[in-house]
Amino acid sequence: MGWASAMDTRYGIPYYFNAGTGQRQWQKPGAELPSGWQAARDPRSGLPYFFNLATGQRVWEHPGRSAAGVPPLRPRRCAMLTGSSLWW
Repeated sequence: MGWASAMDTRYGIPYYFNAGTGQRQWQKPGAELPSGWQAARDPRSGLPYFFNLATGQRVWEHPGRSAAGVPPLRPRRCAMLTGSSLWW
């Protein structure tokens, strides 16, 4: 059994799971992070974000997407983080 994707009903974004191993993740399998980057989960929203230890940069979008020629996600409105609208 391999990887499949499903929509997270709470956040409205896709996640990926491997039925054979039980592993679940927000990043598409095979979408490796560039050197120096790590993934984490925002404690308030539960959403994944990425940070670079060397530069201190933090982003919501996978930092390897633009380098891989994958267009960024469309901005969407999210009111769950602070109670007010947030765009990313």
